[in-house]
Amino acid sequence: MKILVFAHNPTGYATRRLAEAAKQRGHEIEVARPLDCVVRLNGRFTTITHAHHDLTQFDVALLRTVGQSYMGHEISVPLENYLATQLALAGVRCLNTPTAKQIASDKFHTLQLLNHAGLPIPDSWLVGGLEQMRETAVNDLPLPAVIKLPRGSWGAGVIKADTAEAALSTHHLLSSLSKIATVQAFVAANNQDIRAFVVGGNVVAAMRRTAPAGDFRANIHLGGTAVVVTLPPATQAIAIAAAQAVGLEVAGVDLLETAAGPLVIEVNSTPGLEEIEATTGVDVAGAIVGYLG
Repeated sequence: MKILVFAHNPTGYATRRLAEAAKQRGHEIEVARPLDCVVRLNGRFTTITHAHHDLTQFDVALLRTVGQSYMGHEISVPLENYLATQLALAGVRCLNTPTAKQIASDKFHTLQLLNHAGLPIPDSWLVGGLEQMRETAVNDLPLPAVIKLPRGSWGAGVIKADTAEAALSTHHLLSSLSKIATVQAFVAANNQDIRAFVVGGNVVAAMRRTAPAGDFRANIHLGGTAVVVTLPPATQAIAIAAAQAVGLEVAGVDLLETAAGPLVIEVNSTPGLEEIEATTGVDVAGAIVGYLG
C-alpha cells in the first residue's frame, strides 16, 4: 500500500511514528507539507504534486495537518483541505475525510451533530448579539460558564467566566473581534477529563488527564498530567458514537465524568499520538496503519 501523510511538521512525533508503523508493515510512505504541494486545474486535466511526485498514485492520504502560520496567516489547514478534496475526487481514500475534518474543527458544528445524535453534551448556547447574550447570562446561564472560540487546539481559546458580567464582557470582546463564541455551562469534574482514542469504530486507548494547579483545562500541552484508564463499555460506546456522528474514522474524543454519566465536550480529527502512547503504552500509530488494511 502507498500511504501519503499530510503534516505541517514532517519530523514531528506523530508523523515519525506513522512512518515507522507503515514501514514495519511493508507499506510505502511519503510525508508532504501542504505548503509544498501544487494543484493544477485547466478544464481538461488535473495534477496534484509534491516534489514533482503525482499524489494521485497513493492509495490513502492521512490528514495530520494542524494550524501553522505562514507570513502571518494560518493557511496549512485550508491548503490541506483543498489538496485532500482533490485527492478524494481522484479516488484516493482520505483519513479522515476533508469534510469530516472541517466539521470537527468547528466546535459548535460538532456540538450540533452530537446533539442530533442524542449524545450527552454540556448545556450549550450559540448567542449572536450583545442583548441576547445579556438576557442569556442573566436568565439562563448557570455559572461559572465556559466560553469557547469555534476553532482552537491544545486548550487555546477556552475561557472560564465566573460571573454573568465576566461572561457578557468576554462575549462582547470576542464579538468585537468578529469571533463567534460557544457558551457552555461549566461542568465540575475535578479538573479532569478523559481522552478516548477511536480508530475504526473501536477505542484503542484511553487516558485520564488532570489539569495543572490553577487551571481547569486538562490539556497536557498546558502542563496537565495523564494516567492510563480502562473505560467501561457504556463510555466506550459514547466515544465511538461521537466519532461516528462527526464522520471521523480516527478521532480523539474528550469526555467529562459526572455523577449523571459521561459528557462529550470535544471530538478531535487530528489527535496527538505522543501523550496517548507514552501514557498507555499502546501502539496507536500501528492501530491506525493496521486499520488502513
